Amino acid sequence: MIQGFRHQWHRTLGFKVFSTLLPFEDKQHLEELGAHVLVCDITKEEDVVGIKKVIQDETEGKLFVLINNAGISEAASYNASKAALHHYGDTLRVEMKPFGVRVVNVISGEVSTNILKTDQKSQRELPHDSLYQPLAEEFKAHISRTPIYFSDKVMDIDGFALVTGAGSGIGRDCAIAYAIEGAKGVVFADINAEMALAAAEESKTVATNPDYQAISIQVDVSDEASVEHMVEVTVAKFGRIDYNVNSAGVGVENPRIVSEASVPEFQRFFDVNVKGTLHCLKAVSSQMRTQAPRILPSRSNPEGRNCGRGSIINLGSSNSYIATRHIVQYTASKHAVLGMTRNADTSCSHEMASSNTPEPGPISKFPAPGLRHSQRFITTYNKEGKGVFLPADDGDHHKIMVGGHAVANIIYSTLGYPVDLKDEKDIKYARENEPGLHIQNGTVVRLIDFAPGLDSPMHRAMSLDYGIVIEGEFEITLDSGESRIMRPGDISVQRATFHKWRNCSKDKPGRMLFILLDVEPFSVNGVEIKEDLGDLAPEYEKH
Repeated sequence: MIQGFRHQWHRTLGFKVFSTLLPFEDKQHLEELGAHVLVCDITKEEDVVGIKKVIQDETEGKLFVLINNAGISEAASYNASKAALHHYGDTLRVEMKPFGVRVVNVISGEVSTNILKTDQKSQRELPHDSLYQPLAEEFKAHISRTPIYFSDKVMDIDGFALVTGAGSGIGRDCAIAYAIEGAKGVVFADINAEMALAAAEESKTVATNPDYQAISIQVDVSDEASVEHMVEVTVAKFGRIDYNVNSAGVGVENPRIVSEASVPEFQRFFDVNVKGTLHCLKAVSSQMRTQAPRILPSRSNPEGRNCGRGSIINLGSSNSYIATRHIVQYTASKHAVLGMTRNADTSCSHEMASSNTPEPGPISKFPAPGLRHSQRFITTYNKEGKGVFLPADDGDHHKIMVGGHAVANIIYSTLGYPVDLKDEKDIKYARENEPGLHIQNGTVVRLIDFAPGLDSPMHRAMSLDYGIVIEGEFEITLDSGESRIMRPGDISVQRATFHKWRNCSKDKPGRMLFILLDVEPFSVNGVEIKEDLGDLAPEYEKH
């Protein structure tokens, strides 16, 4: 959850993200994600009020994002506590909206289906004994008085969505969220037809698109024919599928140790969670490949922004990455879903690139349309001194450049020679510091996606640059007029000379990896060589 919020608020909007944590919880994973951890006992009012000073010191009184992540999980009491949190969260959302503060409730699926809905009018005021009260007052007093450009909507959704498992739990919440966020139409698909219909009808009361339509359909995702029928009905109604969330699945009802595991139950989990997801992936991706790309308005490109043919989300779990005792059937199925999703992302992205040639135009995100979504894998040590991988990601710092015609992704950066790996200092530095073009007494590894036909400005950095072509064909030109064509796998060793890059393709984006090392000052023919970034200067600050 923290990773998702941090991606939206920290990486996308540049906000500083804080997360609360109980004293006995491990904070390493949060720090690795770049969140500022506030360790406190949230059952004590003085601890909650104490957050004020930390916020003031870190933000000069301007808190942008706070995630209340602290909590415990204890079966029935967990459900009851989260139901109460939902009530107070809704109250706080209404209370804080006039002050430009957006409150988002994230409630686990098993809880959201058991919440008793109350009259909103009774939720207008915070209870006097609520621990949210002092923090709410601090929000009112110290919130940044900048213009608010968002409403209760978190995303800007347009198009048609198909959600499985939409009758209850997370699937239902996702489907209704599409209605709230502006979708033109949503298909609520579930094995329970009555619950799917009820959720679809409820979505009509919260939809924000005046042309919104919702339909429900019964589907058994373990049956391939049933899934194909679901897709046919969706396309017959809406003409296309822009978003697909595969949330249908089964959870553990009979935890057992491995030696007592039930093979029939294991098979049932794979029939629904794994084969069901595969059936949906096959049918939906097949439909999406036949669709025309969605073109949305763009301020920087009069021809609009190419948003591709569609997006598919498969619901995973923390058990897609880790193992929990006594639920081998669930853990195995969710691991399989993760592997299948990664494979589908790789193969579908490649297929879409070959059948959907991106049109020239600005790049608004990483990766550029038509290029593979590359991942970064960082290693570290566990308590036994064995090498392990940190969670995969796509880098901590992305920068849109050259008028929106390139995006730079910082893979890693270091400060000092030799690099200090003790206590993961290098990881902390790389995550918290966005470098300039290069780092004095340091290194930068930068992945850059180039728009079709992009010709970069002529520039010279005081660095030794290794340039490696990953995808596409590039021309490097020096100030002498000499040039070379480089193809995937070719490498340039650029020794602080004036140069520029050109993506040779007129209709496909390209990708290069650059490794920049700081250099000592030097002269050529008695003339000191100095850095000159030319038109690139505004893009960078030298560190």
